[in-house]
Amino acid sequence: DENVDFMNFEKGQLDITGIPDPEWDRVSNDPKYKPYILEKPMIGIYYLGFNVQKKPFDNKYLRQAITRAINKEGIVKVIRRGRAQVAYTILPPSMPGFSQENYNWAKERLSYNIEEAKKLLAKAGYPNGKGLPEITIYYNTSVAHKRIMEAIQADLQKIGINAKLQNYDWAVYLDLLDKGELPVYRLGWVADYIDPDNFLWVLFNSSNFGPEGNHSFYKNPKVDEYTNKARIETLWSVRVKYYNMAERIILEDCPIVPIYYYVSQVIHQPWVHGLYLDPLTGLSGVRYRVVWIDKK
Repeated sequence: DENVDFMNFEKGQLDITGIPDPEWDRVSNDPKYKPYILEKPMIGIYYLGFNVQKKPFDNKYLRQAITRAINKEGIVKVIRRGRAQVAYTILPPSMPGFSQENYNWAKERLSYNIEEAKKLLAKAGYPNGKGLPEITIYYNTSVAHKRIMEAIQADLQKIGINAKLQNYDWAVYLDLLDKGELPVYRLGWVADYIDPDNFLWVLFNSSNFGPEGNHSFYKNPKVDEYTNKARIETLWSVRVKYYNMAERIILEDCPIVPIYYYVSQVIHQPWVHGLYLDPLTGLSGVRYRVVWIDKK
């Protein structure tokens, strides 16, 4: 539990830990702690996903309505205390191949807008939510995830979508995701290797349904074509064009709603030296052979 861990850190019983969101303002502004906070953008995204083969989420306009109903800026500012970056694309800004053009396009067409969300909901066939059954948003058990899912639940209520929340422990949750049994789900993805392939092919190519990464069970022939061609193309300038075209299609289809790009933050005790954050995995990627403790 992150709150217990931080309490133990303040007692001097832990050398390194994360900082719970509710504690961030206090800790980050405390001169006692501020010098010992490390922060680094990660190549990863936190997102809400849809199983696009399950009704009613096979309806693109419904997915777009939900996308536009979610106040991502509010989630980052209020719940995450500004500790992440609002996401509009699938590829994070620190990933080679990131497209500013796609980012601007998605920010203009898919950002938080209640009135546009209501129009899209009507276009989907559910004016003011009429005729749409209550939906369930699934997430893996975590106090932090629960806070975000509750915010999304409240946002959807504003356009007439009633949603309930259901959580499972990680092992059960992942098994259900792999089997395609969760119509709306929370997930995150952090790069295994620094290449757009690790996001766009792994998460959205139809050859990767379920446990291979495509938990949206999303299939678009053009996305398959572009991501397959990019895998075997050796010229980067050509590869990046394939990835940018594929990402634009995915963004319009909305099999997922990017919420924010991860930023890793940890705090360490004054006696910990040499600590750093890995750009891929944050603290978990640290080589501790270069870290030492000088506790007097």
